[in-house]
Parts: sequence; C-alpha cells; structure tokens
Amino acid sequence: ESGEIIPEASAALAAGDLTAFGRLVDRSQRAAEDLLGNQVPETVYLAASARRLGASAASSFGAGFGGGVWAMIEADRAEDFLADWGGDYRRQFPHGSDQARFFTTPAAPAAFRLKQA
Repeated sequence: ESGEIIPEASAALAAGDLTAFGRLVDRSQRAAEDLLGNQVPETVYLAASARRLGASAASSFGAGFGGGVWAMIEADRAEDFLADWGGDYRRQFPHGSDQARFFTTPAAPAAFRLKQA
C-alpha cells in the first residue's frame, strides 16, 4: 500500500482527479477488509454506503476492529449526505447506533513536525 496506493492516491488528489482517488481509496479499504481482516461489519458497511450515496471516497481508519469512517463529499452536499448516511447506518445497525456520531470537518493541512523552540 505505501509503495503503490498512497503515491498514486496522492498524485490523483493533487491533480484533482477524484474518480481515480476514490478508486484507490476503495482499493485500500478492500485490502483492510480482505488482507488485514481488521474491519467490523459496521465500518465495512459505512465505507460502502458512503460511496453508494455519492461520496468521492470513503474509508475506515483507526486501530482496526472498530474506529471511524471518513467520507469525502462536496461541501454543498454535506448536510443532506450526513442525514442520508446516518439514517442508512441506523436502519442497518439499529442496536448501538445511538452511539454513532456523524459530523463534517474541513480538510486539515498535511502532516508536519513541530519543533520545540
């Protein structure tokens, strides 16, 4: 992944090719599901559901066996998308879904190192 998917995904994102970026993120998600086997049904479902609902890309993150899922969506569609995504999840996983949180956040800067003065 770090030698192929990440460089290609970075290049696609830098070029503004969200279709290619989404396909590469999907590939990474499938690897987590199939090769690492560290996903739970909820994270698998949320990533797939986000894509079905129109997200450019979506993937789980965290330590595996739980965690969170991010989805990339246009800002002007975010509110409706969150309502649809959350509703879809709650219908599919009604037990414990009251613990789920769906929210928006803008993209943050790239990773950087802090140096103590």
